[in-house]
Amino acid sequence: MRFATGAILFPHGHQKVLHSSPDRLAVAIGNSGLPLPLTLAYLTFFSEFVAAACLALGLFTRIAAAMIFIQMMVIVIVFQGPLVLLDQSGL
Repeated sequence: MRFATGAILFPHGHQKVLHSSPDRLAVAIGNSGLPLPLTLAYLTFFSEFVAAACLALGLFTRIAAAMIFIQMMVIVIVFQGPLVLLDQSGL
């Protein structure tokens, strides 16, 4: 389970590190109203790249899993939550 989670998330972090910038992600985070958008953007990069690799390799698994869990909860509640709450189809 831990390897699969890390292995699935790692390519997303790899893509962000190589082909994007924290400044670009910070704009989206800032538009959502979260504080310290640039800091959160760097933490997102770190979580999706380093923490996912650590989780897949079995290094610092509790810390890595906690970071990934917090990131996923923020994504679900802040970014996806309004879309789900406004969806009237019942899915």
